[in-house]
Amino acid sequence: MARRYNDYLAEKVSANPSRFSGFAALPMHHPEAAIEELTRCVNKLGFVGALVDGYSRMDDGRAIYYDTPEYAPFWQTVEELNVPFYLHPAMPSETCAYKGHEFMLGPVFGFAVETLLHSYRLIGSGLFDRHPNLNIVLGHLAEAYAFTVWRSDRWLQDFSKGYEAEKEISYYFRHIFLLRLPEISVHNPS
Repeated sequence: MARRYNDYLAEKVSANPSRFSGFAALPMHHPEAAIEELTRCVNKLGFVGALVDGYSRMDDGRAIYYDTPEYAPFWQTVEELNVPFYLHPAMPSETCAYKGHEFMLGPVFGFAVETLLHSYRLIGSGLFDRHPNLNIVLGHLAEAYAFTVWRSDRWLQDFSKGYEAEKEISYYFRHIFLLRLPEISVHNPS
């Protein structure tokens, strides 16, 4: 499905390449397929990055987060291709926290919370120490990170169990995360 979508998008972009660029849709539930599709989209279709939901779901409904070891080769590829990765909100996995309060699942609350949760997982895993040249895009005013980052840094001074990163959370938000898209030059594959 991602390949079909990307081919369709490439066709539309090619009609007006001085005005439009493409971000690849990726099959993130299969890291190897995501690597292959991102590489194809950047090198053959001229796409300028990827835009994916904050997590994917397996067939059994489990959420998959991208800080786990099986995504290490994927992040290596993103860094080597030197393209931004837009971490877009997704509908939260239904947990007891939302039962009876389903209005919170979407843009009212859940989108920001789930995307920020995923961002913190990526940071805490040490991913950006291993891949310091990644560029992660967060939209929607960075999913409220500005309201949490000081408190998070302060908390880590006393409680850092499970935090594998070398620096404070605020460092990664300042150096890795993009709060808006940079000017991107269109890549014309040869």
